Amino acid sequence: MDADIPSFRDQVIVSALPDLCRSLFGTETLIGLDQDQLTELFRQIRYRFSSNVEQMARVSGIPIKSVIRYLDRL
Repeated sequence: MDADIPSFRDQVIVSALPDLCRSLFGTETLIGLDQDQLTELFRQIRYRFSSNVEQMARVSGIPIKSVIRYLDRL
């Protein structure tokens, strides 16, 4: 299995995002999350779903360059 291929389909992650946001930040959407929260969200998505940067950008609707910037904050 290629390391660049995400382990989970986009639809699985999209359906899990509201629960993940609720458990981490007390909200069901990414709207209004600050930089630290978005950094943590992308860290969690990468850890829990073995997601790559391209997939994180697709499922979040956040441009790939921004996702990379958030992950570079780690």
